[in-house]
Parts: sequence; structure tokens; C-alpha cells
Amino acid sequence: MNKDELVELLKDEDIRDIIKDIVKDNNTRQDNNEIEKLKEEIEVLNRLVEKWKNCFKKEENKNISLLSKEKQLENEIKECETKYKKVKEKNKILNSKVDLYEDNFGDDLKAFDLYQSLNDNTKHSLEGIFRDKSIAGFMACGLQENNIHTLWDYIQNELRDNKNSDIKTLIEMFDILFAKYLLAYNIFEYQNVNIGDRFDTDDHIRDNSSKLVSGDISQIVFRGWINSKNNKIIKKTIVKVG
Repeated sequence: MNKDELVELLKDEDIRDIIKDIVKDNNTRQDNNEIEKLKEEIEVLNRLVEKWKNCFKKEENKNISLLSKEKQLENEIKECETKYKKVKEKNKILNSKVDLYEDNFGDDLKAFDLYQSLNDNTKHSLEGIFRDKSIAGFMACGLQENNIHTLWDYIQNELRDNKNSDIKTLIEMFDILFAKYLLAYNIFEYQNVNIGDRFDTDDHIRDNSSKLVSGDISQIVFRGWINSKNNKIIKKTIVKVG
């Protein structure tokens, strides 16, 4: 078909209508394809939106959970702080009581501990003095006047024999008991003896470990005491000479 023939055909009304329908159909198909593509894109976007919503919701739930835990932790910290304050106050009261107890009874406990640390032979020798084995009984026995004298004499004899390994413990224990004894009998006091004083048999007892028979006092081994009212010597201080 040549050009002229085609032009003649196009002049025909029916032919033109057919061509219009074909073009319209093509356009419709193209529009439908575009719509489908748009639908797919919208669907993809909707899925993305839902995914992000879920992510945000999870994060929001996490934040709510963290806030709840943080609040719970704050409450626990406050409870601990309150308990700590109460315990601190209670401890302060207990420490005050302990200090008071130590001030009044610390020496008693120390003397009793020293007694408990003595070997069995020494304890056996002291049974006539310390008849009660409780702390209160020990102190009550140890502060009796006769027992103080007896204990001092026992320590003097042990110093003379120089065989008792408990001798230092015995002297320390006696000094604690005697300090209590002086509170009850304030007419007595330790004999005033100092290193460098001249040894005098009227005032002192020479310890067996002394290097010299006479001379200056080099060590105070075991103190004696006097009656402060009349200066009468009750027990002479045992000293080391030379």
C-alpha cells in the first residue's frame, strides 16, 4: 500500500474509529501498568512503615522497662541508705556501750585473761586465792585484802626460785588487781622507789639476779606498797642491784 492509499483509508470514518480504539486501549493498558507499579511501591512503603513502627514500639517498650528498673533501683538505694543510717546509729550506740564497758571493766577482763593464760601448775598453786572461776568471782577473790597479800607473797617466792615461766604474767596480773585494790583502800599506795636509788635492806628486797650485793638500784622487779597515813612499809619493793 502506498501513501496515497493510506491517506484515503484514513479518511474513512470507521477506520478512524478503529484507530482511536486501538490507541485508547494502549493508553489504558499503560495506565494500568503504572497503577500497578504504584500499588507495589505503596505496599513496599507500607511494609517499611509497619516495620519501623514495630522497631519504635520495641524501643519504647525497652525504654519503659529501663525506666521501671531505674525507678526500682532508686527505691532499693533509698532503702539501703535508710538501713545504713539505722545500722550506723545502732553501731554508734553499741560502740558507746563498748567504750563505757571497756572503761569500767576492760582491766577486769585483761586480768582475767592473764589468769586464764597461766599454766596449770601455776593455776593449781593459786586455787586457794581464786576459788571462783567466773570473771566476777575472780575479781572478788583477787581484791580481798588477805588474798592480795597472799598473791604478792606467792610472786615473791616464785621470783626467788626463778623457775616459773609465768612470772611476768603474774606481775602484770597483780598490778591490775592492786590498782583496783587501791581504789577500795586508799590509805595504801605504791612504795616510791626509783632506778638509781641506793639499795637499802630496810626498804628493799634484793632480787636473786642482782650482780651486786649493794649499790644503786638498776631495775624495779616487783613493787611493794606502804600505808600512806604512817609511811609504814607493808611490802618491800623487790629490786635488782648493779
